[in-house]
Amino acid sequence: MSTEVPRRVLFVCHANIVRSAAAELLSKARNDLSGEWSFESAGVQALVGHHVDTDMAAALAAYGIDASAKPGARQLSGQMIESADLILTFERWHRKWVIQQDPSAARRTLTIRRAERLLAGRPRRVEVLSLFANDDAAYTSADDFADPVGMGRAAAADAAAEIARLLNGILPAIGATR
Repeated sequence: MSTEVPRRVLFVCHANIVRSAAAELLSKARNDLSGEWSFESAGVQALVGHHVDTDMAAALAAYGIDASAKPGARQLSGQMIESADLILTFERWHRKWVIQQDPSAARRTLTIRRAERLLAGRPRRVEVLSLFANDDAAYTSADDFADPVGMGRAAAADAAAEIARLLNGILPAIGATR
């Protein structure tokens, strides 16, 4: 195991009980380079202390993930933003919120869909911050990932599958999986 401080990925959504929580748990389950990367999640308007939504918990169980192991939802803080090497949000407004809190985070904060598109087909362990820093294209609705909260188990399962697909394009490229 590396003695260096792990690089940190922070997933951000609205309440931190569905999308960002799922991304954190799916990433931790896939991270076979223990010690090189850490994964956290938070919400811009978190339901602090609430556990993962029951529909998403059921969807994650299909991946062998026990969502009850995740501590309750956390409110995004300036310290979290400052300490993250990469911040992946689920909607444009989450990205905007992060940047309003800490303008220096702009070049390391992307929507998860945008990050996956930029990394598609890239070699493993690409230097993501350099790649992302050169991305000046405008964000559009195609960069947003809709919130499935309250839409039932099928919607949660679809969201979990889409998050897993996006992570399949991101995690190897940043060197978080072999």
